[in-house]
Amino acid sequence: MPTWNRPNAKTGLAACQAIAGITTTQSASRPAPRHPPEQLPLAAEQDGLLLTLGADPFPAINDVMRCGTGDMPSAQDVLQRASAFFTSHQRGFGIRTRAHVDGDLIELCKARGLFLIGESPGLGVTRPVPDSALPSAARSFELRHVQDAASAADFVQVCSASYATLGLPAASASKLFAHPERLLEPHMRSVVAYDGPAPISAALAFLSHGIGGVYWVGTVPGARGRSAAAYCTQAVTNWCFDQAVSAVALQASKQGEPIYRALGFAEFARYPWFLCGPA
Repeated sequence: MPTWNRPNAKTGLAACQAIAGITTTQSASRPAPRHPPEQLPLAAEQDGLLLTLGADPFPAINDVMRCGTGDMPSAQDVLQRASAFFTSHQRGFGIRTRAHVDGDLIELCKARGLFLIGESPGLGVTRPVPDSALPSAARSFELRHVQDAASAADFVQVCSASYATLGLPAASASKLFAHPERLLEPHMRSVVAYDGPAPISAALAFLSHGIGGVYWVGTVPGARGRSAAAYCTQAVTNWCFDQAVSAVALQASKQGEPIYRALGFAEFARYPWFLCGPA
């Protein structure tokens, strides 16, 4: 199993490209996986592990994590099985851990020299976000619920532009949203904020097991710092509470963490995330 040291001047998703040895162009042109494309993406729970094979080879969207908190696979077993699985698909992968549960796995990843992408905090709220938590500037934007092909396309456009600055290649983003109609599923809520006719910010939430999860919060580079992301986050969070969830949770990036904390989200966990390049 290869070890990968921290690359110079690379952080977050951008480091995934450096470690995996790919560029944005290569991400779109790498050899096809050994399984037919129609079988991807794939999530498989196998003997205490959740293995996720993304729609694209980009390592940040291919990962493994332990399931549960009881009788879990050993740290050695996690890395061996994950390496075998992703090597068979010619991919690098991430190892997602929970600081409060996976201490042995975290220590082994560090001992192997695997690159630590980040230690994002898990943040949550147990009540709706009040309007008083929003900066007044947020209300200057028009907020629309994604409910047709046009608004779904705007959502994808915003997310692609937003996450490109974190290192997610445009080709990878397009594959992740290859079926934008899924944004219209009844257990999901997606919103887009507009500045005039231009879509500038977005967020998504979905329901599972009595809680809500918030994802894909982002603002295009030219519109950042104007509270549009806070507006979108409040909208999808409060929609979750309208569906009678007991809590809403998210994992925050460094850029997003101050926004969520200002809305009332509080930390409940940390999630160290390591990266292993292809064998």
